[in-house]
Order: sequence, then structure tokens, then C-alpha cells
Amino acid sequence: MSLETTLKYADIYFRRGKRTNNPEIIRTAAKLYEKAIKKNPRHSKARNHYGVALDLLGMVDKAVEQFAEALTLDPKNADAHNNLGQIYLQTNKFKEGIEEFDKAILHDPYQFAAYRSKGYALIRINELERAIEAYERVIRLDPGNTTRNATAYANIGFALSTIGRFDEAIEKFKEAIRLEPKSSDAHTNFGVLLNTLKRFDEAAKKLVIATQLNPKNSEAYANLGLALTGLNKPEEAIENLAKAIRINPNIALAYGAMGLALNQLKRYNDAINCCNLAIKLDDTNLAARIYLAAAYSAKGNIKLSRQSYETALCRFRQQKYKTSAEYHAAIRIEKLLIDMGAIKEAEIEKEAALKGMHI
Repeated sequence: MSLETTLKYADIYFRRGKRTNNPEIIRTAAKLYEKAIKKNPRHSKARNHYGVALDLLGMVDKAVEQFAEALTLDPKNADAHNNLGQIYLQTNKFKEGIEEFDKAILHDPYQFAAYRSKGYALIRINELERAIEAYERVIRLDPGNTTRNATAYANIGFALSTIGRFDEAIEKFKEAIRLEPKSSDAHTNFGVLLNTLKRFDEAAKKLVIATQLNPKNSEAYANLGLALTGLNKPEEAIENLAKAIRINPNIALAYGAMGLALNQLKRYNDAINCCNLAIKLDDTNLAARIYLAAAYSAKGNIKLSRQSYETALCRFRQQKYKTSAEYHAAIRIEKLLIDMGAIKEAEIEKEAALKGMHI
């Protein structure tokens, strides 16, 4: 079989395997690419596709070798740069991934996947303004692509809400849902924002839709539970939080919100247990520490309440990346500690202003 014919059949199997998510078909494609490379070791495109096939088969190290070789042969291979960047995302090497996405974009300004993945990586390292720019570029490049742009608008909404630009975020979420009304994730993130704004009734409605669209969406159930505590419906909140935990037993948000609901029911010992579990799962969970402190205070244990607040503030200061909501919670904690006489001066609100956070 000639090189061209081998590559032709490899591409057919490759596309079919990706479409059907069938490892046996992908494995066949990988073997054909390997044969093609033996016929022509300097074929950059074949090495790139072989790398993707290897990645899909879980052979990440071998995939990286093929992408690196493809780029040695052709440094302008935008697809190989993008695919190598995807590997970096899998291993949480976000800055390295961004470098590869930038190279992909340099050699192919229409690399939608590179812009999209760059936006995701920038969100993960909290460079939110740059993330917004990347997603806006996705939309400008192909304004007619409804599905892709719905995701881009939702991610822009998430980034805007993280830095406290809430009115703009609301408009982006509305546009995302207009383009893709069946997106459970968009409804969930919109609901999270509405919870942050204490618009609990609206939040609950969005989050109910999110759970209907995806009954396995644990984040939606957890945030619905939080909205219901805001509406002073702790029993309903606990029902939804229990659903979240059944779907994902390691969801710290749900355990923390369960602590809040149990506080509302004056079941303080149970609340303390739930909050401690939330903190064990996520040591940076400020809300859980606030609910824990409130439970101790309600039991008359002011010493442990104060310690919980102090630890929460310490964890906040240690965090590398902080959201607008976390700043808001930390400011609240700082004020409570001032009232307790534990600290003398508020500092976090000033820090938030210097960082451009809209609190």
C-alpha cells in the first residue's frame, strides 16, 4: 500500500473512531499512521494525527513525543502546537499550554480550538481579562456558529462574574442561553451568579432548569440547595443537597451548604459535622468556615467560632487566585473579627480595590 493510500485509510479510521469514541477503530488508525511514518519518517501531519490517536488511547507520553517530532519537522504546524497545548491542559500546565496555543494562532489565525482552549487556560490561572479577549475572538471569527459561541458567551459570563462585573455577566449568560437553551452548564453558572447577587428566587428557577436538562449535574443541585437556603427553605435545600452528594460524594460545596441549612434548622452539631467534611474536601472553602463559625457561635462556643473565622481569613490570604465572591466573604469575616476584637483594621476591601475587583 502506498503512503498516500495508507494515510487515506488512517484518516478514515481516525475520524470514525473519534466520532464513535471507539478505541478499537482508533487503535487501527494508530497502526496505519505508524506504518505511514515508517514509509516517510519526516511526515509532520502523520505524526500529528498519530499523536492525537495515541492521546485518545491514553498513551500521553508517546503522544507528546509525536507532537514534538511533528514540530521539529514543521515548526509552523498549527494543529500540532494546539494538540500539544491540549496535553498541557490535561496535566494542569496552563502557562505551557497557553504558549502552544499562541504558536498555533500565530501560524493559523483561524484556530478556533486554540482560542477556546487558551481562554479556558487563562481562566484557570485567573488572567480573566485575557480570557475574555480569547473567547471574544472565537465569537468574532465565526459569528454564525451557535453552539461554539454559546459556550464562549457562557465562559465570558463566568469570567466577568468572577471579577465582579455582574451586569455584564448577566447579559453574556442571557445570550449564551438564547443561543443554546438546552445548556445545563449555562443555566447553572447563571444561577451561581444570581445566588452571589442574593437574587435567590431567580437563581432557583435557573438551577431547576439546569437539573431538568441534566439530572446528573451535581453543581446545579448544590447551588439550588444554596438558593433555597437563601429563600429560608432549609428542608427543600437539604433534599437537593442530598441529590448533589449522591451524584458526587466529594462535592464540598454541597456539604458546606448543608451546614448552612442545618444551622437554619438549629441542628448545630450536624451542621458542624457537615462543615468539617466540606473543609476536609476543600480547605479553601470560605463559606463552609463561615457556617462552621456560626454553628459554634450558636452553641455558645465563641472561642471556636473566632478560631474558625481566623483560619478562614488565613486560608484566604494564602490563596493565589481569588474570586469576587471570595473577597466579599473575606471582607465579611474581617468585619466580624474586628467586632470580636481579634483584629484592629480592615485591609481586604482595600486589596480588592487595588486588584480591580468589583465588590
